[in-house]
Amino acid sequence: MAKEEDFKNLESILTYAVDEDYDNNLDSYLKRLNFNEAVFFRTTYIPRVAKEAELESEILKDHCHTYFVGQPGTGKTTILRKVLHKIQEEHDALIFLFDFKKFPNINNESNRSFQKMSETVLSNLKSKINEKVMGLKIDPTEILLFLCRDAAYRGSNYFHNPRFSELLKQLYDHFRWSGDFKKGIDFFDWLKDQFENKNPDKLVQLFMEMSACIEPHNYLHYFNGNDVRPRMCIIAFDNVDSILEKEVRLSFLSFFRSGFNIFKESTRFILTIRSRNADATNWGDDGTYIANEVDLGYTEFVDEKNMKREMKAYAGSKTLSPEDELNFRLRHNNFAKEKFAKLIYERRVNYFKDVINRHGDSDVSELDEYYRIIIDNERMRVAFFDLCNYDRRNMLVLVSNFISYLIFEVKFEKDILDLNKNQIDSILESLFYGWIKKYNVFYSNEIFNLPKIVYYWLSKPDEQSGNHLDHTLFSTIYNASNQVYQDYSFDKGITCRRLIGLLTDVGFHEHEVIERIEHLFRSKSGSRHNGLLEISNTDERGLAFSDLDKCFISLTPRSYYMTVYSSLKFTSLFADIRHETQLRLTEKELDDLEKYDSRPLTTLKLKLTLEFLCDLAKMSVRELTMASKRISGMGHTDWFKYYRKHYCVKANYEQPYKDHLGDLLFLNLINSIIKFLKSQQGIEQAVYYKILYAKKEIIDEYEELKRLFLNDLKRLIEDPNLTLGNTEYKNKIQFDLFNR
Repeated sequence: MAKEEDFKNLESILTYAVDEDYDNNLDSYLKRLNFNEAVFFRTTYIPRVAKEAELESEILKDHCHTYFVGQPGTGKTTILRKVLHKIQEEHDALIFLFDFKKFPNINNESNRSFQKMSETVLSNLKSKINEKVMGLKIDPTEILLFLCRDAAYRGSNYFHNPRFSELLKQLYDHFRWSGDFKKGIDFFDWLKDQFENKNPDKLVQLFMEMSACIEPHNYLHYFNGNDVRPRMCIIAFDNVDSILEKEVRLSFLSFFRSGFNIFKESTRFILTIRSRNADATNWGDDGTYIANEVDLGYTEFVDEKNMKREMKAYAGSKTLSPEDELNFRLRHNNFAKEKFAKLIYERRVNYFKDVINRHGDSDVSELDEYYRIIIDNERMRVAFFDLCNYDRRNMLVLVSNFISYLIFEVKFEKDILDLNKNQIDSILESLFYGWIKKYNVFYSNEIFNLPKIVYYWLSKPDEQSGNHLDHTLFSTIYNASNQVYQDYSFDKGITCRRLIGLLTDVGFHEHEVIERIEHLFRSKSGSRHNGLLEISNTDERGLAFSDLDKCFISLTPRSYYMTVYSSLKFTSLFADIRHETQLRLTEKELDDLEKYDSRPLTTLKLKLTLEFLCDLAKMSVRELTMASKRISGMGHTDWFKYYRKHYCVKANYEQPYKDHLGDLLFLNLINSIIKFLKSQQGIEQAVYYKILYAKKEIIDEYEELKRLFLNDLKRLIEDPNLTLGNTEYKNKIQFDLFNR
């Protein structure tokens, strides 16, 4: 049996990142192993030789800036550190690294304006330079004399320090009135003598003022151009996306291109940023100079031969359309991303095994098996990637937490490994969503909780429209912004004004929508973003105080996955149903839930889910009745097509409407569940973990509910002015089947 200590130690290796500070934890496993950045690159790093060489080549070019762009999780930070370390060793370079993820108070109100933020950046740069001067034991007098002597530099546009020039002129005036001037002594020899002797007091004061007014670019000119030990200087800005406000971030990027002009004769610059935030169309060329871009993706992990073979088989004798070719490439790029994650896992776990074998005091093979059933499971892998917003390190952290939950809390029995893939997938998903709901892993329980909405509506049906705002809001953003899931392009968005207008069209109130957007965007304290929405240009006080025409909103991978995948899964839905129905169950039913909780399917779960779907169908009909009248009143002849275009998403399940438009939440959900139940047929009922046989009669009742709903929907489509009564679908379903 895996030991908890082994698990925690392996987790330390799996979740190591070069941009994290481990020095403060003196008892950490990594510290005891002396596992640092150098050991990481030597033992567990996945070499990206071509990209490393390309990035190094761009950085070493004179007089240019480099943008290192890529989606989250592609490895920008790691490769940057690797390349900077190599340049530092081979070129004796001075590296000044700024990690905006750790930058103090970067998103505080004091940094809201770009001017204040740029001042903060330059102030921090000066502090880093002063630390470097002290660390290299450079005499400040040497720097002053160097700048005083370099007349060509002081006469150029790069010097840009009028105060220093003014003080130097005052010194020269003192020199002209001194006896040394009349003796023909060189001004700079006199100046050096005055520096060393610190006499008289008035000159000492001038020297101190001159030292204080030396700007960062002047220091870097000295480092780069002095005769004793000239050094290449590189300033790197990592995780620029941590500047959350779009306008502030774009202003910084413009400053990066043009504001650092005075540095260019002595310094090279590089920044890392997500592709979506580095859109060059947002910047003008005025006052800038050449900037190079290195794009990081997963191309080196794409199986080109296999992809081309699939494309050829699909096209046959025809020519593959550009759209189809793009879809193939996007799909294989997704495979490459997952392959990269698995390589990282394998390299790190093999290192850990070597460490354990050297000590000979433990066996982690069982622990490795638990990790592999997650990493090798496509459903789990996609779920973790998307729900973690493509943050690979966060994914590994949460995979570790989930496995810890399985081993030490659920007491997950190893005999699951002997089951077939279908069984393993269903069991893992059931436990996965139970874990999410229990610990609010990716989002709190009240977010996107469909059963909670339905049961509340049932208690007060006359006071509310019965619409699921979270789902409608996410679907509307997706449709109105033309976002594309497959290529991870979540950089498109719509204005909040447009979004609110679309939602009020179907019955929501403006203040209700604004409050919900705020809640989904960040925690109540405002200190933590929930990773569900990305909003630009909001006022610090909230959306209600913002210019809604200038605020753009878009989804994240997490919110899209919730909308189209996780919310439609039987295992995920039941995790919410269970949480919301416990108070309404009998003591025996509660005991059954606890006893068979690890089983994805039981008779009680099937019954409770079908009861919920009956209630959801009832609420959906009420919602559509109201929407049909509102949309028809706006002048739209086909109200249902308009509704599907704006408020529904298309899922990968059977749909009655064969077009590109989305489908109703209820239909997506029941189609998903029916598909899942049919997949369980043929799995024999067995002990503990094995899945209950889904009887055909039960599936037929789910099909019957779908048929009843479609009949009512057809009547409403044909006559938008029709007012359907509160259809009690439960009365038309044979629930006595579940008691046999």
